[in-house]
Amino acid sequence: MTRIEKNLGLEQKVDDLKKEMIEVEKVEVKARGGHRWKLGCGILFLAVFLVTIGFVTWILTASGVVTVPVVSTLVYKVPTPLHSVSTGVPLEAYVSEKFGSILTSRLQSGSGSINDRSIEISLPESSITTSFRTILTDNKIGFVDATTAQVAIDEKQGIEIFLPLVNSSNGNALRFFLKLGSKDSRLIIDNTQIKIGNLTVPSWLSNLLIELLMKQGLDSLNQEIGRYTSIEKIETISGALKIFGTLTVEIIKIQ
Repeated sequence: MTRIEKNLGLEQKVDDLKKEMIEVEKVEVKARGGHRWKLGCGILFLAVFLVTIGFVTWILTASGVVTVPVVSTLVYKVPTPLHSVSTGVPLEAYVSEKFGSILTSRLQSGSGSINDRSIEISLPESSITTSFRTILTDNKIGFVDATTAQVAIDEKQGIEIFLPLVNSSNGNALRFFLKLGSKDSRLIIDNTQIKIGNLTVPSWLSNLLIELLMKQGLDSLNQEIGRYTSIEKIETISGALKIFGTLTVEIIKIQ
């Protein structure tokens, strides 16, 4: 009985030792798992951080706001306008002279009356550019160079407003790409896209910039044309805006 009891005691100790070893192994496995989880989270966080930094760097570099060696040569290209536009007669003077000439011609052909009230008139980009520069200067838009800003008009690509940024070492510029339409006898902005450098500006920021830079110019144009005609349709042709409408001026005959 004593030998059996000793054997049983020895077996119990062996079983206890095995259990202890199993528990130790479980603790070691948990520890290794914890370290791996922390290491995995650390790698994931580092990857997200690097991707975020890379994305922000790409945005700033593509926009031309910052210059980063090597990266800038890959993602930034100096903005250039659709074509070069020279200045001309201010738009207000051009519209006044053009409608005056049309009215005189219609009155002469109608023996003092206007029989044909349909009208089409082309507004040259040179005159639009001249008046737009004046608006920029008068409103002291300090971050753009008003002396070299221009409005280029292309039959296929529409209207481009090119605004070089002041103190820009890399030739950066804002570019507005517009489509105009007509509503309630007035010109309206039908579609727009804005780029700074090579980066397209989000729509919410585009709306703010349009309000800042475009509203006064468009209101002034509507007011000037509205003195003579109601606008029905607008088209872009090479170098000009072509407006179709109906003359609204009334001729008072003096007996």
